[in-house]
Amino acid sequence: MKVVIDIPKDFTGDYIADKFKDFFSRVIADIDCKGMCGRYEKEIAEMFLKAFDDSEEKISYNCQHNSNSRDNEPCCRCDSKVSENDDTKNKVTSLEIIVRMIDNKPYYEIKYKKVGEYYYHVGYSSFNIDNVLKWRDECFELVESDREERNEKSENFNS
Repeated sequence: MKVVIDIPKDFTGDYIADKFKDFFSRVIADIDCKGMCGRYEKEIAEMFLKAFDDSEEKISYNCQHNSNSRDNEPCCRCDSKVSENDDTKNKVTSLEIIVRMIDNKPYYEIKYKKVGEYYYHVGYSSFNIDNVLKWRDECFELVESDREERNEKSENFNS
């Protein structure tokens, strides 16, 4: 059986293959440890995990930022960054650097919420914290949300 998974470009922007692989690995571990599903469910999870493993060889991020990166580092997601010829920064109402461990190495990502959106994005990722800090400064402008501004105006008006 061959599994082909087409993921829309918008979707891959926030959910790169390693996150899916991590999810399916946890599902398999839960099935093994907790006996929460049967053999069929485990086979399905293993099939998806294998599909992502196989697809990784074919994925070409064309990422220049990671040309000197450590082995197997996921793309920094520069394709979603602001163009280098464009001085416009992503306007965000929330911005933080999060860390997770991949192969016992810290992996840094920027979690942000764009103005006018109600959900978070995670990206601009690297094993190198200096890269992530540079992207944070170059690619983002932290602004107050309309909601916060309205609350402040309301408080000032009532004073």
